[in-house]
Amino acid sequence: MRMEDIVFGVRPSFGAPYNLRLTRGVRPESQETVYRLTCRSSYAETERTWQAESSDGEFVWNTLAEADVTLAPDTIIGLDGVDYDLTIRSGFNEVRLEWWLRLPEQWKAIEPAVERLKKMVSDSYEALGLQIEDILWLKDDPHA
Repeated sequence: MRMEDIVFGVRPSFGAPYNLRLTRGVRPESQETVYRLTCRSSYAETERTWQAESSDGEFVWNTLAEADVTLAPDTIIGLDGVDYDLTIRSGFNEVRLEWWLRLPEQWKAIEPAVERLKKMVSDSYEALGLQIEDILWLKDDPHA
């Protein structure tokens, strides 16, 4: 099975760091595309994996595949808040984007995929045994 993955990392200043890995594989015998989610919280030291909804996986992959972003965004700096990263891997190729609090304007094309990933995290937090308070970064940021 050929595998590719997207890792969405979240590091709030005063909360639980969290990773969501969305893996896409193609079964050679049927050419069926399958998606798997792995959620990991280093704060709770837990990790769970399950099959992801194909519609979510396809939306995220297609949005990122079609996104037109510049690799040199405007500089944004700050202190408290949330740091995000998005890593896309396909074979030996890898792209990693990191940002603080809000996506740079030049990366707005990936915002629908990032929002869907946040929703997938929100939908999966119970699977890790986390409380909603552990992922408060999902709520609207007062600095936004």
